[in-house]
Amino acid sequence: MGGRWLPTSAVVACVVAAIGVTLSGCAGSSAVSSAVDPVAQAAQVSELAAGFKASLSEEITPPGSSEAIKASGTGVFDKKSQRSIFSIQGSAEGHSFHAEEQYSNVTLYMRLPSSSQKSSVTHGKPWVKVDLRGVGTALGISFSALSSSGASFDPSQLLSYLKATSGQTTRIGTEQIQGLLTTHYRGTIDYEQYASKVAPAQRAAARQGIAALERLSGTHSQLVDVWVDGQHRVRREELTFHECLAGASGPSQIHLKIEYFDFGVQAISAVPASSEVADLTSYVAEKLKHVKLGCQ
Repeated sequence: MGGRWLPTSAVVACVVAAIGVTLSGCAGSSAVSSAVDPVAQAAQVSELAAGFKASLSEEITPPGSSEAIKASGTGVFDKKSQRSIFSIQGSAEGHSFHAEEQYSNVTLYMRLPSSSQKSSVTHGKPWVKVDLRGVGTALGISFSALSSSGASFDPSQLLSYLKATSGQTTRIGTEQIQGLLTTHYRGTIDYEQYASKVAPAQRAAARQGIAALERLSGTHSQLVDVWVDGQHRVRREELTFHECLAGASGPSQIHLKIEYFDFGVQAISAVPASSEVADLTSYVAEKLKHVKLGCQ
């Protein structure tokens, strides 16, 4: 759940799958020719914010299936602490679910439903945590390099990718988003150009992240629709892409829409107390050590 920031959506899907092995048993358009791409500019401006709130919706259609897994939620991101918190609800195969996720740099915290807290793996703890660097090692991704570069796993990564929009951006029209007049653009993210758009100290890590993302999606670019407000801030992103998720026989189609609002300093509650958390990093890494990212 929760989108495609870095290659994290597939990693989180892998994490959930690995944990589940035990727990379940228990207007007119016009080309924009300005030298300054309005979408790339909006990404730069939005990234300067101290934080933001976000709402998202996602539909994942597995290969060979006509029924999508649907999820939606709200969250908050604080740039200074590199933390985000999301509350997600959705449905799959006739069953509803609710999940609480927290990210603290490269550590994922997930609150378990009460039925899963009785598992011997979680020792009765209501929360589990997974250090994504350990999971990355099992999957062949250097999350350590990404962490040391200051990269994090949150919706701001989606904003960051927009800095690599390439070629002509098309102006679709205007639309009201969150009560504000916005301009709707359509463009293409060129992943091959992304590393050159970040700070020099972060470029090696960015190349590793992009390489993993390209393995998951099987493509070097991504069509994206973006809505930008009068202050040159991104208010909405919407995109459809394909990824090969763990255990699937082929690529899943994923449609993602995320809106950003309340730009500025955000208050985020503390991470769960250690007494309430079961560290499943080693357990999940062991389950995933034979999993390969990308379409096999």
